[in-house]
Amino acid sequence: MRRIKPEGSYHALIGHMDEAGGVEEFDEGLTQYSSPDEFVLGPDGDLWFADDASAIGGSAIGRISPEGAITRFTTGLGASRPRRIVVGPGGNFWFTGVGDSPAIGFATPEGAISAFSLPGRPRDLVGGPDGNIWFTYGGESVSPASGEIKEFRDGLNQEGSIWDIAVGPGGYIWFTNPGANDVDRVSEQGEITEIGNGGLVEPRDITAGPDGNMWFTYWRGIGKVSLQGEVTSLREKIAPDSSPREIVSEPDGRLWFVSYGESAIPAIGRIIPGMPKLQPVLGKHSSDRLPEGMASTAPYRLNLILDRSLGLSRRQDSGQSRG
Repeated sequence: MRRIKPEGSYHALIGHMDEAGGVEEFDEGLTQYSSPDEFVLGPDGDLWFADDASAIGGSAIGRISPEGAITRFTTGLGASRPRRIVVGPGGNFWFTGVGDSPAIGFATPEGAISAFSLPGRPRDLVGGPDGNIWFTYGGESVSPASGEIKEFRDGLNQEGSIWDIAVGPGGYIWFTNPGANDVDRVSEQGEITEIGNGGLVEPRDITAGPDGNMWFTYWRGIGKVSLQGEVTSLREKIAPDSSPREIVSEPDGRLWFVSYGESAIPAIGRIIPGMPKLQPVLGKHSSDRLPEGMASTAPYRLNLILDRSLGLSRRQDSGQSRG
């Protein structure tokens, strides 16, 4: 998030939310133009994050300790502007670069950064069951990166714009294609299967649920798709003026999501598969109020950390969409 200070400057924050809804915020070590976008738990016990900053500069791969100490690494990034980040083979941190020099790259645990140029801007990435890093880029392909880059296009709707990517049951890599209104999957061999999404509009974020289904967000709703391709919508359980985006799965069976829209106050909600309705945790449709200072901002990225708390990065503009 970025918040305006009394003197008028923007202020970036990293937040931590416990299960009771209490939020703790950290900012020392971030810059005026910082924009923490995604977090991942490193083997060292610290959280690593992608800081895509702004077109002005200041991008970094960052690290924050459990005590809130922030370290930023910038050498080797160039104009790539990291956006997404995952832990890959060897304990390295792989990231997408979405700046003027699109790239896929990685940072070592010591902070040394290497980046590999791409012909288009990557959107998302995930560690695959085959030991490769799979990523989407350019809106047209799904690729693994393990020293060499392979492209898989056969079976892909070329009119779409693929978005989020996640590992699912059966070793498949699942991804959303909001431009074609599809939820699809690709095998380790690169065979792409269009699943569809039951007529739901613009599926965006996707994650493997604890019930064996793939759960995803779409315009004004949340849905799930089985390994056999059966799609179920939870649209009627979402507030009319909210638009879910991020969704993550917790080992104990719950899923968490972020929701906001044109008129909705930002909210964080959770889903318990098999329960009759969703459970808002913070926001307009909950008995709880947003923490002080959060009411005018939107949770922008949501990451589940192994201590069962949530990592949040937030920005000032509650209507800002993920690009």
